[in-house]
Amino acid sequence: MAKRKTTDTAQMNLRLPETLRKRIEVEAKKNGWSLNRELVRRLERSFTNQEVEAVIQSTAEMVAIQVKKDMSGLTYDLINKLNPNLRWSGHTEKPIKKGEDSNG
Repeated sequence: MAKRKTTDTAQMNLRLPETLRKRIEVEAKKNGWSLNRELVRRLERSFTNQEVEAVIQSTAEMVAIQVKKDMSGLTYDLINKLNPNLRWSGHTEKPIKKGEDSNG
């Protein structure tokens, strides 16, 4: 008797609404593969999408931090270029240096 090959797949019973099963079946036919393959492909893609969303979120946070830093420096540069003799609270101030508070 031949030895049975082991696989890295598992068989599962799955309950889902009939309307969802029909939608998946339509997509599977459209793509030219089985209902099982359509289900597996969509599940795998959901994990990939989740990973991509995490990368996008962390990138957006890093960009926001950098933009805030850049805008802060830009604000001080613009103030100094537009009016180097700017008056704050009635006192003539020297041009503001990046990282300094405008109140001196």
